[in-house]
Amino acid sequence: MVKIIISGIEYTFTPNKENTEEKTINKTVKIKAGEVTIRKALFYPEYVALYLTDGTDKVYESMFLAIDEKGEKKGPIVYQKEDGKVLVYKKDDIMHDNALHLQVGQSNELENIDIELN
Repeated sequence: MVKIIISGIEYTFTPNKENTEEKTINKTVKIKAGEVTIRKALFYPEYVALYLTDGTDKVYESMFLAIDEKGEKKGPIVYQKEDGKVLVYKKDDIMHDNALHLQVGQSNELENIDIELN
């Protein structure tokens, strides 16, 4: 279950745990605040959760945007855990052509990152 607090209001999200698949990613990406490693991806029927390494205090949802098939950018739902952050995206927003498609960085310094899922 993922809990998010926005302006004092708590939201909870529980993805369907049936048919989940986990893939180790271990891809390090550079951002203005330093480097962050995407440790793994957990795939649910409708969502993808990316697990980032700890030390991600300066990483914000606007630094990891999903790019859908039409080229539109979508931000994640962010969940802070003790050992890092979890970014949750709708599967259709981030996954197509057997890869995860992200734009990573800040403002005008965004870089396209494609993570192949072989």
